[in-house]
Amino acid sequence: MDGELLVQAFGVVVAAIVAVSQIAYRLPRSRTKLKHDLEILNLLNENDPNFDIVKRSVDSSVADLYQSSSDKSKFKIYDWGDLVTGVILLFGGVLWIMYLVQDGFSWWSIFAGFLAIGGLGNLISAFEDESSTEAEKLDNSGT
Repeated sequence: MDGELLVQAFGVVVAAIVAVSQIAYRLPRSRTKLKHDLEILNLLNENDPNFDIVKRSVDSSVADLYQSSSDKSKFKIYDWGDLVTGVILLFGGVLWIMYLVQDGFSWWSIFAGFLAIGGLGNLISAFEDESSTEAEKLDNSGT
């Protein structure tokens, strides 16, 4: 087997794993977690020290889910590093694909496509408020 082919295959596999993880990380959270948290909250005694922690988490989740659309800012950049990286990867990947396929199909174009998809994931990440995640809200509350 050709060594260059192995390197290309390895690059495609790594790029595919990165792209799939970016996409999976960006999927919206379901309300199932909120339902489970509410069930746990109902089982806890109000005197339990963990009751307040779970209650804050539930309150935060409800506020995030049912916040009016006028309260949400649509295009606020939260992470400039992700934005710059995303733009570079997205446009670099697209330009690389265009260069590679001008004379016919190249297996390297698959790798370049995964880079472009990873760049798109970074762009999406740049516009997401990381402080709205459950773990960070609990950390910020001092518990």
